[in-house]
Amino acid sequence: VSFPSGRTPRNIVAGGNHTCALLDDASVTCWGANDYGQLGQNSLTNIGDGATSATVANTTPIALGTGRTATGLAAGDLHTCVILDNGSVKCWGSAGNGRLGTNDTVDIGDGLGPTVASSTAIDLGSGRTAVAISAGAAHTCAVLDNATVKCWGNGADGRLGYENTSDRGDSAGEMGDSLSAVNLGSARTGFAVSAGGQHTCAVLDDASLKCWGSGAHGRRGSDSATRAGSAAGTMGDALAVVAFGSGRTVSVSESTTTTTTSTTTSTTTTVAPTTSSSTSTTSAPTTTAAPTTTAAPTTTAAPTSSGGGAAPVVAAPTTTTSSTTTPSTTATLAPTTTTPSTTSSVVQPVRSLGVLILPAFESGSSQLNSAQTTRLSRYATRLRAGDRVTCTAYQTGSPRFVSQLSLRRAKSVCAFLGSQVPGLVVRPQAAVADVSAQIQRQDLMGLSPSALLRRVVVQATPGSP
Repeated sequence: VSFPSGRTPRNIVAGGNHTCALLDDASVTCWGANDYGQLGQNSLTNIGDGATSATVANTTPIALGTGRTATGLAAGDLHTCVILDNGSVKCWGSAGNGRLGTNDTVDIGDGLGPTVASSTAIDLGSGRTAVAISAGAAHTCAVLDNATVKCWGNGADGRLGYENTSDRGDSAGEMGDSLSAVNLGSARTGFAVSAGGQHTCAVLDDASLKCWGSGAHGRRGSDSATRAGSAAGTMGDALAVVAFGSGRTVSVSESTTTTTTSTTTSTTTTVAPTTSSSTSTTSAPTTTAAPTTTAAPTTTAAPTSSGGGAAPVVAAPTTTTSSTTTPSTTATLAPTTTTPSTTSSVVQPVRSLGVLILPAFESGSSQLNSAQTTRLSRYATRLRAGDRVTCTAYQTGSPRFVSQLSLRRAKSVCAFLGSQVPGLVVRPQAAVADVSAQIQRQDLMGLSPSALLRRVVVQATPGSP
């Protein structure tokens, strides 16, 4: 697929008859059938079929709204949804059954009704944002920042999980705080969700799996063809977990490399690429296998800082801004290759903060520009005190030596985030992008190594809930 000049894909989703990609600049482009505006171009013209001049390469990415970019993506049969960089959700295409969550059935993006840019973000409830999104045939589900699951659209077969077959999101007053969370069971919360044609499944915080809606053909994994979620008393604790076998659960641990350090942390260098076994959904919580890490810890004062990805190689002297730290050196000789764990592990917090790739620094400069501070300010709204943030600055050269300029860039980014969110545990570091090799890290997949040069990649993991 030829994308617009200079753009590469970072994520891909396929709907009923259309396809969408999240590009390396956090924009979204879609192609295929467009009979309901699901391509978001404010027209009904198909893209990429050769019948018109519209191609993926010459199509302008979807206008998501002033200053808005995408962090998550989902495609249904006739609609498309994104999680935006501020945690809000927009959907476009067919509004049938309320699947767009707009409290009406007015299609969006077809050139006849509202545009994607002018449409209002879905009301998920007071103060609520989304960390995961999934679009089914005619319904949509999201995991929210408080680890609840909400679904809207076609309610047939109980696929929304509200113990009835009513549609949600197609009439006034049905969304927001009026839309309750799906009852997943006593003290259970959601980690990930997937909406199918006539059923829905969710991974729970205890690494179990529950499915509801149509049970035809055994799609719920319940050893029966019965429905669940369409009648009272079929959800919550009454909804059985999918039995995978003795001791088997869904792998939901997050991939992290942990070191013990202070909030102004010593600086280490890392080598890119490393191979990760994580499998990302279109949005934030990812269900990944727990990798083995070989990072040698540098010990100073207590909070724990977590940085994922490449293996530390050689540390440069530390420059601190508030508390005293001791320069340290860590050593390994090669990038670490991680493999899936065969056993289940402790479930990490549901809040998924994702990865931010900043625009490139000016050549020779470590000063943040306005585009960078704008992106960092938006990203900071998703962070809380105690979250662990790694700022990795990429450069070319020997894996054993990193420039002070790269280290200053990483420290500038971490310092800015620390000023926005007091109490962050930050870890600036520098890494060498091997321009002769393909980037293998899952969170950077689709980027060429050269695209990382003069950039800082921010990766955050939630602190204790």
